[in-house]
Amino acid sequence: FISVCLLIGGFTYFAVDSTLRLGCLAEIPPIIMGLIVMAAGTSVPDAIGSFVVAKQGYGDMAVANAVGSNTINILVGLGLPWMLYAAVKGPIDMPTDDLEESILILIGCLMAYLAILILNKFRVTKVVGGLMLATYVSAIVFIVVRHYTK
Repeated sequence: FISVCLLIGGFTYFAVDSTLRLGCLAEIPPIIMGLIVMAAGTSVPDAIGSFVVAKQGYGDMAVANAVGSNTINILVGLGLPWMLYAAVKGPIDMPTDDLEESILILIGCLMAYLAILILNKFRVTKVVGGLMLATYVSAIVFIVVRHYTK
């Protein structure tokens, strides 16, 4: 288990470094690369897992996978490294300019997700899937347009 975690950590380091370098070469800011490229890259395995179990008739497991994955990403994926860094080097000063807007976008997407499910009585259809994809595309378009028109 530890060796797998170290291996994943190594690959993650190179993925982040490569993404930052690619963004630098393409003149795309780190916030855009993180919100779009890195987020999509880390979510593809979860989406595939959810697709497989949903296709087998386990829709609840597909939803639990997505919710659980995002919960771990936010609370453990951020909390653990921040705790370790702060324990060694002290408090972390985070720039909040783009962070506040990103959190509001996350809250908006979650509210749209819940509204779509509630309005459709928690029944997932092609239309519901399309609305969820449209919500994601809208968030991406908003992020890019907002960033480049500030």
